[in-house]
Amino acid sequence: PSNQAIDLPEYISLEAGAALGIPGLTAAHCTLGSENIKDKTVLISGGSGAVGHIALQLAKWAGATVIATGSPRNHGQMKKLGADFTLDYRSENLQHEILDVCPEGIDRAIELEFGKNVNLLGAVLRPEGTISVYGSAKEMMPKIPFGTYLFKAINIDISLIYILGWAKRSKAIDLLNLAFSDGAIVLNIDKTYNFSECALAHENVEKSGRIGATLVKITR
Repeated sequence: PSNQAIDLPEYISLEAGAALGIPGLTAAHCTLGSENIKDKTVLISGGSGAVGHIALQLAKWAGATVIATGSPRNHGQMKKLGADFTLDYRSENLQHEILDVCPEGIDRAIELEFGKNVNLLGAVLRPEGTISVYGSAKEMMPKIPFGTYLFKAINIDISLIYILGWAKRSKAIDLLNLAFSDGAIVLNIDKTYNFSECALAHENVEKSGRIGATLVKITR
C-alpha cells in the first residue's frame, strides 16, 4: 500500500531510511508503543542487531534503565549506544546475572527469540511485566511454562509491523522522527551489498553477532 511509503526528512539519508524501515518501526512500536517506560528497567534481547540497537537507544532516550544481551564482542558498542548493563546471551547464568542487576524483576522485555528464552523471561519478569515479542525464528513452537506466567500475570505483546494498523504505525513513525531529530539514534550499518550480492546479504542476515542492519544498494 502506498501509504506505507514514508517521505524521508531531509536530515535522514537513504541508508538511514533503509535501516529505519521495518527495524526502526519494530523497535519504536515494541519499546515505546504501549506504555511509558521512564524509570523502568527494560531488557533488550540482541542489543546489537538491526532492531535491538535502535530499541536500546529509544529505551534510553525514554528514560529507562537498559539491560542488553548480545555477543561479548559487541558489548562495547552496546554500552556506547547507551546500555547500562551488557550481558552475554549465551551465559549459563544469565537469569541470575539479570536478577543481580534488577532483583525485583524487569518491567519490559524486547524479545527477538521468544521460544529460546521463554523460561528465562518467565523467571526475570516482575509481576505484571510485559514481553514485547517480535520474533522467535529459532523455536516457533515453544512450550510456555504457563504456571509461571499465570501467577505473575505476565503480558505477552506480539508485534508484526507488516500488518500494524495505521494509528500505531503513525505513532511509531512520529517517535522515530522525534528521536532522530533529537540526536538520540545512531544507526549502525553492519554491511552494504550490491544488488548482485543479494544472496550474500541474506546469508549475512542469518548470522548471529551482526552490528546493526544489512543493506542492499540498488542502482540504475
